[in-house]
Amino acid sequence: REQQEFDGTVASIDMAIPPSITIAERMACAALSGMACWSFIFPMDVIRSKMYAQTLSSPQTSAWDMTMSTYQKGGLRSFYRGYCITVLRAGPVAAAVLPVYDMTLEWLMKNE
Repeated sequence: REQQEFDGTVASIDMAIPPSITIAERMACAALSGMACWSFIFPMDVIRSKMYAQTLSSPQTSAWDMTMSTYQKGGLRSFYRGYCITVLRAGPVAAAVLPVYDMTLEWLMKNE
């Protein structure tokens, strides 16, 4: 197969996945990236969840107000309540989803 530059199109996606990566390596990479992603976005997800759960009579009208209110009530720790279980869940979920996606994409590309 001739080497081509990856340009982001569907036709070149199969080149983005090196064939030398085993399924176990894909799963490990997916698990680590899923856990890292949740580690980064978890505080923002807490604020999003609180914004969804607030009543119409709540005084917090913006994400910034909710962030300040959350911090004043519980400090920095309040942004990470439930973090451990979420990160522990994110690893296996990502480890299962990414290789299935990769294999489906490879199959679709071969059977065009």
